[in-house]
Amino acid sequence: MKKIYFILGPCPASKKVLKTGGKKLKEFRNEEFSRLLKSLEKKLLKLLNAQKNSRVIFLASSGTGAMQGVMDNFLDKNTSALIVNGGGFGARFTQIANQKNLHINQYKIDKNEKFNFKSIIKTDALFINSCETSTGRLYKLKKLGNFCQKNDTLFIVDAISSFLCDEIDMKKQNIDALLISSNKGLALSPGLSMAGPDVIFIFTPSSFAIIDDNVVFPNPGGPYNRTWSRLVFLILDASINTFNFSTNLS
Repeated sequence: MKKIYFILGPCPASKKVLKTGGKKLKEFRNEEFSRLLKSLEKKLLKLLNAQKNSRVIFLASSGTGAMQGVMDNFLDKNTSALIVNGGGFGARFTQIANQKNLHINQYKIDKNEKFNFKSIIKTDALFINSCETSTGRLYKLKKLGNFCQKNDTLFIVDAISSFLCDEIDMKKQNIDALLISSNKGLALSPGLSMAGPDVIFIFTPSSFAIIDDNVVFPNPGGPYNRTWSRLVFLILDASINTFNFSTNLS
């Protein structure tokens, strides 16, 4: 009997992904692994229709680690932010910001309350979940992105539950930084999160420290001298290569 999950995650993996997951892990401090990550970055940016010169930062963490990472890098005590809190995952953004004593405003929405765009105020950064998983609320990213563009506000979107499920287009929706994870639309194992920033920046979440930007963005062909979720990278490669890319990725 074939089991079908009617839950938020994990998602059923393909036979190819399951087969790849049973293979022996490869060494990662070499050019071969560096080329793999460069290839995955290029394909992910294509799927996201990211702005020119965007980069992907791979994190060996859950999606919450990526949420913390963007908080650490886009905000400090001299900046302000608005967090749209429509449920459990909007509340998680708020919780992370409060733990760091950051200056935030919160637009809190009850489950059955209609979204009021007049509550979106001008600020340094707007944080939102593209889909609030705990309630099923899907936000109008294009309208919010247009607001941010007109008001010189960074638009930071948690698309962990939306990527490959709902429309996510960084150019069309004017998204400055986007968070995705391996265990939702990509239908892989958890343990890998990705952030696609329009502007290159360095993650320094409290769980680890990056002291050199070459650790995150090494020289072409150079090794990635970090301990990675290697198995998740391999199954990500197996999964993403089944997608139909209509244009040349070179």
